[in-house]
Amino acid sequence: MNEPIIVCPDEPVLLTRMRGQALVIRTRDPAAIASLAVRTNGTNALHAVWLDSDQPLDDIPIESRWAGVTLVIRCAGIASVKGLSPRMPLLRRLPLRIFIPAHLPSAFVDLHILSSLGISCGLIVDASFDRWQELNDLMHYAVYCKAPHAPIEPFNYVVTHYHPEKMTDFDAAYFNAPGQYLHVNNREEIALTQEDLQSGRILAKGLGALETITASPAFRKSQYAWRKRFLEMSSCASCPGWRVCLGKYADAVPPTTGCSEFFSDLLDAADFYRRKRDDGRMDECR
Repeated sequence: MNEPIIVCPDEPVLLTRMRGQALVIRTRDPAAIASLAVRTNGTNALHAVWLDSDQPLDDIPIESRWAGVTLVIRCAGIASVKGLSPRMPLLRRLPLRIFIPAHLPSAFVDLHILSSLGISCGLIVDASFDRWQELNDLMHYAVYCKAPHAPIEPFNYVVTHYHPEKMTDFDAAYFNAPGQYLHVNNREEIALTQEDLQSGRILAKGLGALETITASPAFRKSQYAWRKRFLEMSSCASCPGWRVCLGKYADAVPPTTGCSEFFSDLLDAADFYRRKRDDGRMDECR
């Protein structure tokens, strides 16, 4: 197994202690983004920077100095296309993705607009999500539409990583897949996901544990957590879309409806994409 990439906050003392690690650095300060590449140069492999903002994309200062940084911006959607237009050329040039939380009423329209303008983007969906028909419509646009458009997550991750004989965990698109990423806070607490870290579900404490954590019983158990759906004989175990969902919404409160149809359609879309790719007909997949 490859060493997991560490997702951590922009804390100078913490970063100094993690020399040699591949990092995704989270920050709320746009002014810090350009300097992170300089500060980690030669000491760490900077996998990406994740900018958390409560503002719409229009109000976030975007700088050409970010060109050397792979960037994810989690923001409050788009306030207006008019306000965004002057910065469109720069947004298209930068290696970035715009993530929008699904609870925002305009999230699906905003993602459709960003994708059509050539800006990679994605939807952040939590366990209480219930807008399945809107999600299905957006997925059909993202995968089947022949008009030029930029990738939309998590659909892009699923169709480009899908294998018919394996499971596909799209949490990796959000740096949350156990085994590929670990999350650390400024108290050096280590968790599998950002949600686990915020909820206090801690695997270990102390950066020294990073060297052995992948061999720990708790970590190994996490790699097979999906098996409990089959042991419990839950409805997830017989769902056609299991291989691209992995039971992520099985414990939703209140119980969700519509997920089975969506993930079954997403699985069909992934198979469609794979066939076109294998046949050399990617012009039919935009």
